[in-house]
Amino acid sequence: MAQPPEFQAAPPWLGWFQLGLSSMLAVLFLVMLAWSREQGRDLRQLRMRVETLESSSSLEKAADQNGQLRTLTQRFEQLEARATEQLERSEAERLRLQQLLVEMRERAGSSGQQPREADPARDPQPSRLPTPGASVLRPPPPPPIPTQP
Repeated sequence: MAQPPEFQAAPPWLGWFQLGLSSMLAVLFLVMLAWSREQGRDLRQLRMRVETLESSSSLEKAADQNGQLRTLTQRFEQLEARATEQLERSEAERLRLQQLLVEMRERAGSSGQQPREADPARDPQPSRLPTPGASVLRPPPPPPIPTQP
């Protein structure tokens, strides 16, 4: 019995062709796998480089900020030193003036007037009240009102 044409035996070279095609596909698959692994490794290296650059730029920013903070701290210390020095000079001047005031009152007391005691804890500001016995300026009295006869 004769077989239909579709069930006829395959030519012998077809087996070798299938084997070659399968081998070529397997080799191509292995090449693609190796290539993708290499790309993944390169990508990891690039990520590490980017992270290193970002961290170095962050370190540079932090160093700049530290320098600015250091400069600002030095300026504040200088201002504080100047303010302290000025305060000490003002206090010394106040004490000197207070001593002069005490001496002037003592001199005024020895010439017949009663000196007022200066108490720096009680009265750090010079008094605005006149000393006893000093003349006080008063406005002149108003003119008399004319009367009609």
